[in-house]
Amino acid sequence: ETFYWYTGAITYQLANILLLCYLTLLLRFFNRSYKKNRTVHLILLLVLIIILTGFNETAMLYLLAINFLIALRVFRSNHEHKNIFLLLLLITVIASGFVFFAPGNAGREVRFTNTHQFVYSLYMSVLQTVRFMFKWIVQIPFIASTFLFIPVSFYLQNHSSFFKNRIFISPILTVLFLPGIIFISVFPAYWNMGILGQHRTLNAAYFYFILIWFMNVHLFINYLRANDRQPDKYYQNFKKAFVFLFISGLLFTNNGNAVIADLISGRAATYNDQMQRRFAIIETASAAGAKEVVIENLTTNPATLRIYDITCDEENWINKGLADYFELERLRLKACD
Repeated sequence: ETFYWYTGAITYQLANILLLCYLTLLLRFFNRSYKKNRTVHLILLLVLIIILTGFNETAMLYLLAINFLIALRVFRSNHEHKNIFLLLLLITVIASGFVFFAPGNAGREVRFTNTHQFVYSLYMSVLQTVRFMFKWIVQIPFIASTFLFIPVSFYLQNHSSFFKNRIFISPILTVLFLPGIIFISVFPAYWNMGILGQHRTLNAAYFYFILIWFMNVHLFINYLRANDRQPDKYYQNFKKAFVFLFISGLLFTNNGNAVIADLISGRAATYNDQMQRRFAIIETASAAGAKEVVIENLTTNPATLRIYDITCDEENWINKGLADYFELERLRLKACD
């Protein structure tokens, strides 16, 4: 849904990419490694803020939290560019105001009940935070990859000046980022709709959850090595076991298990053949100037590929969307006859 659903890919994944660009430019600004010069670099940051806040409420809140924490830190440390970071925060707040007060929000909210219930939204957001945090951490590939990251951490500490004992904020705060990133992603949905809704927002949260998790692992290893705990000595005996666990987890749990089942059973191949034939029929009819196309029903439903299909109702939004794409007036399933 994150990658193969247009809304998820454009609204959330593109926002993730641009937010990483923003963080990179922000870090370079701290290190005085400017693009062209400081003015051009600052303009790029401001433009990215305006663009990012318009993607979705989750990206907006991420940006608000990041700029608030940075502004707080530089203000307390009396950083030489503290006014610039306060400016970034101010622009973020103003841009967020346009999103918050946009009339489209009211149009969406009228479709749902139990909106703007603070206690309920807070309670459900906390529950979902605990739920997803536990669900993500206990996954076998996640656990195994955490241990496989240990030699990467050693390498970064030994060969990168940036990663060698570089702690910009309190480790306690970085641990709180883990539930915080989930809560920020969940709360707007409950506040605006009263329900969690689609998991596209959680997919975006998981993207940053992984980064923050491994950042915390790296900081913890830094702490152990600084106190002569020698975690690398204990790790070597279990490295092969973690590789085996990682591969097994990817293959036989969750999506990996579903993919293998679809491939072995032939559901994926059958679905692909049927979709290719359907596409050829629709494209040929469209090129011939047909106004209506009736197509066969799909006989298989692979768990990893299919979400929604067209229906017998030519007025269904999926039918109309596919018809518009191929420049047809009507499109429906043959099962309606």
